[in-house]
Amino acid sequence: MLDSIPLFPGLPGGPELLIVLLIVVLLFGANKLPQLARSSG
Repeated sequence: MLDSIPLFPGLPGGPELLIVLLIVVLLFGANKLPQLARSSG
């Protein structure tokens, strides 16, 4: 029973993470992503 509890509930898995990444690329453009990554941390 304990094996079915997710370690991080609410965080996206593999396919969901790819969809979120695709949406971010579409919103900000591929040229702005390195700049956003540098400014965020």
